[in-house]
Amino acid sequence: MFLSLGRLELGQRSLLPLWLALLLGSVASGCGENLEIRSYETPKKSSPRAEATSPMASAAEAVPSRMIAAIVLREGEAWFFKLSGEKPAVDEVAKEVRAFLGSLQLPEKEPSRLTWDVPERWTEGPDRPMRKATLLLPDTDTGKRLEIAISTLHFGGNDQPFLMANIQRWRDQIGLPKVEQLDADAGVEKLPLEGGEAWLFDAVGTRLPGGMGPMPPFAGAARNRPPTPPITSEPERQSVIHFDVPDHWTPLPRGSMGSRGFATGEGDLAVAIKAYDFPPIRAMADRLSNINRWRKEVGLANLVQDELADQTEAIDMDGVEGTLVDMAADDGSKATVAAMVEAQGRVWFFKMTGTKAGVDSHRDAFVTWIDSVRLTDASEGEE
Repeated sequence: MFLSLGRLELGQRSLLPLWLALLLGSVASGCGENLEIRSYETPKKSSPRAEATSPMASAAEAVPSRMIAAIVLREGEAWFFKLSGEKPAVDEVAKEVRAFLGSLQLPEKEPSRLTWDVPERWTEGPDRPMRKATLLLPDTDTGKRLEIAISTLHFGGNDQPFLMANIQRWRDQIGLPKVEQLDADAGVEKLPLEGGEAWLFDAVGTRLPGGMGPMPPFAGAARNRPPTPPITSEPERQSVIHFDVPDHWTPLPRGSMGSRGFATGEGDLAVAIKAYDFPPIRAMADRLSNINRWRKEVGLANLVQDELADQTEAIDMDGVEGTLVDMAADDGSKATVAAMVEAQGRVWFFKMTGTKAGVDSHRDAFVTWIDSVRLTDASEGEE
């Protein structure tokens, strides 16, 4: 499965009633996980996406941008190679980058590995969180220095939805619209490799000055977001969450507002798992805000918007695209793997915490658990 997992904005001059201001304040401050797991029923759609063009594009001149990236799938492991930047700079190195991607090797006797040779004049960059490696290219004639980010993600299930979600994510980042097929019109081609093949993405779009791409799926404009359901005297039709709990997970009592919790492992390998949801209000539906909150919990510095793409991976939950992120303290004492997805008018969160050793040992089970998630009408019952 691939979890490659917006906000309701208030007018700047709005005067909120006191009860509503207090309500929003309590939601923002109570950013913990003990929140009710429920969702108002809305017509199910394919992945909720932002507009193809950023809402801020009218306020600043867009910069032509080119991305060259590749995905290689091996034994439940996805390898990602990605280079992006202003089009003139990427054009200078495009031939060399494509040749490098075509030289990737998939050892037959080591199905989980992928190897490469660093081209002459390229250098290996320092270790970066969430990356297997970083390759630094020489300065271009434009004065720009580009890099290839290399990362991996465990996945299971159908290859095609996984590939589609990640290609769509990359297209979003350079302002390109959604596509229905992975073909030449989408900027996609199959690249033969020694021992296998890669899916190559090479396309030109736009980014805003400073490197900012279009708004990500969880930071879309308010006008594209369904309104928060009103409180009425009639019972709301609800959606409920279903999932398959691994045998070795021990259910915990529900949180005060209905969150689901589980525990597994012993000693340093013990972890806690939670599932909870929010209405898509402001920071609750903003990927960067949530990820930085989780990073703070393990003692890491905040990310900026431009770093999100390299620190996250796409996933799929019951046919809806979401985001998966890993993070760990430098000393390994704390770690978190978390996923978020917006579906059925709610933002759903799935989170596992513990030591780095514990999170690493249970990560595959966590991802499999998320892969089993499905949302149904409450009339169908709850598992």
